[in-house]
Amino acid sequence: MLGLHDEALVHDSIRAWEYGPVILDVYHRYKQHGRRPIPSPEHDSADFLTGTQQTVIQDVVEEYDLPFEDLFRITHHEDSPWTRTWTTKGRSSIIPNHLIREHYLGVIERARTCPEEENSPDP
Repeated sequence: MLGLHDEALVHDSIRAWEYGPVILDVYHRYKQHGRRPIPSPEHDSADFLTGTQQTVIQDVVEEYDLPFEDLFRITHHEDSPWTRTWTTKGRSSIIPNHLIREHYLGVIERARTCPEEENSPDP
């Protein structure tokens, strides 16, 4: 959302944890599942989203439907917002929205100029 529409989809802070970006409320809500799949919610939260937000979420889910190892590699790439925050501010620091926006603007631009790399979600 930040890269495409300059609008935050998530209003909670995103923090740089050792294994990647974390939203604390989401972590605490689902941590009891460990490595097991998280069951679908009883209520569809899509009712609270705009059509644009729903489309962006669906596109991201389709593009980043990857194994953990690949997602780890993407979030830990040397130019990722996580890496830039982790290496300069340290553990549990807030990843600023401007870093996320800047990063995904670059991802979007590369996808537009190099469509053959479209199947490579990041960096």
